[in-house]
Amino acid sequence: MKTLLTIACSLFIGLQTFAQSESQTGTWSLIKSKNGVNIYAREEICTVAPTNMQIKYKLLKFENTTANVKNISFRYQLYYGSTTCATCQNAEYDQQFVLAPNQVREASCSNSDDVLKVFIRYENERNYSPDLSQMDFGNLIVN
Repeated sequence: MKTLLTIACSLFIGLQTFAQSESQTGTWSLIKSKNGVNIYAREEICTVAPTNMQIKYKLLKFENTTANVKNISFRYQLYYGSTTCATCQNAEYDQQFVLAPNQVREASCSNSDDVLKVFIRYENERNYSPDLSQMDFGNLIVN
């Protein structure tokens, strides 16, 4: 009887842990906050038409929590499986945009040209290229 009870408790705890980890997939996590602007990230697999290729992205959300207009600029600092920044010397990765008071700008799979989507890896071809291993915002200015 003790063995059966131990197995039942182990299964129950294991299922609870699995359910909790599953529910956290795709939830926004605060990664940075500066001058009244919160930056959140979440990972999501997007299916790209017409090839139906699945690509894992880090989706970003910028939230202006103030009653003022905020000008935002930065350069993506992206590392793919190494200690060398793949984008730090490339002005193509410079971003600038304006957030109105209390505005939220959020990336999504449905917006194909969104600058707030950061490539992590090809899901269908995992050995094709290294995964995103580190990301930061170089020279982040919020004013």
